[in-house]
Amino acid sequence: MQAPVFEPITRERLAFGWDGPKGPPSAPPAIPPIIINPFSYHAPAPAIDPRVPPMGPPIMPPPGPRQRL
Repeated sequence: MQAPVFEPITRERLAFGWDGPKGPPSAPPAIPPIIINPFSYHAPAPAIDPRVPPMGPPIMPPPGPRQRL
């Protein structure tokens, strides 16, 4: 059995590291995108604390006739 013979390290090999030049990165996993549809058929759920509409101005009876002296 012969002893392994190692090649001398060249500049190109040092520039790329021990693994050599890399190919393009792999594609990300195939996860379907989340699509938010503003035109959904379902009504949105009510808020946790729905706001109570503010009361209108107070209803006062019209003033009575003024007396002249």
